[in-house]
Order: sequence, then structure tokens, then C-alpha cells
Amino acid sequence: MATGGTDHPFLAGWKTLVHRLLSEKLSHITRETELGGAWYEQTVIHVPSSDKCRLYARDITDRLKLEQVIINLLDNAAKYSPENTEIRISARKRGNSILIGVSDQGKGISADEQARIFKPFERLAETSLTKPGLGLGLLVCRRLIEAMGGKIWIESQPGEGSTFWFTLPFGRRPG
Repeated sequence: MATGGTDHPFLAGWKTLVHRLLSEKLSHITRETELGGAWYEQTVIHVPSSDKCRLYARDITDRLKLEQVIINLLDNAAKYSPENTEIRISARKRGNSILIGVSDQGKGISADEQARIFKPFERLAETSLTKPGLGLGLLVCRRLIEAMGGKIWIESQPGEGSTFWFTLPFGRRPG
């Protein structure tokens, strides 16, 4: 949400946090690689794992999509959680992909609402009038994740908070 060319202060704070997260926890590194005579930029994502491998996303545009997904999920977690609760981000290797989760300590989401929340203009019934938003954030997340070859889903029980999980495929370092 830009206003007059600058970010809203709330979103600017989230972008700073996400940038720090990607710089520190996920360690973003860009390098050029030649594949089939063409040059590509790659994003390296470091995830703590038993074999301490480096995971490579496909290209630098994936980093921008990843930032947007994480910003949207963090924004929702903050919006729907009580004050002074934790929001956790986890990342780990899962087969040939990276698994990232954003967990909150909010009210949780019923199975009926879970089936709808990734659809356009769908919002949680009890908060649609009290929380800002259009009901497009999770749809954007889903479309960005799918564009990167991944999947997104929610695990939640009413009264127990929610975790939004997504996977992104990766390849081993070329050469």
C-alpha cells in the first residue's frame, strides 16, 4: 500500500523485518550462473538442516515474490492475533523443497472458513467489519506461491491459532 510513492509506516516496518529475516535467517545471496548459454541470477536460501546444504531458488524475482508472501502472512498474523503474543516463522528442508511456516496465537480458523479464505474477497466473518482489508492477501499469496511451483495451506483449530505453510521447490547448486 503505497501513498504518494512511499510505503505506509506500518508496511515499511514489516518490509524492514522481512528484509532482515531474509538477510539473516534465510541469507539471501545473488550470483550469476550460466545455464545453456544464458545467464541467470539465483537466490540462495540457507536453511538450518542436518546436512547443512544450501538451497537455491530459481531466480531473483522469486525473492520479491517470497518477500510479498511473507509480508502478507505476517500482516495477517499481526492483524488477527492478540497483543503481546508471538508470531513465529520457521523454515526447513522437506524433500526437494523448502517448507516455510508463519504461526500465530490468534483465535484459530474453523474448517468451513479455511475452505474459503484463499478465495477472492473472503474474510473471516467475525472480523470483516472490525479489521481492515479486502480479502485479497491470501489469494495473492496462493497465486505467487503457485507461480513459483509451490503450494500453500493452513493448519488451524478454533482457539489454538493458525499456521500458514508453504513449500517452494529448489535445486542443488549447479556444477
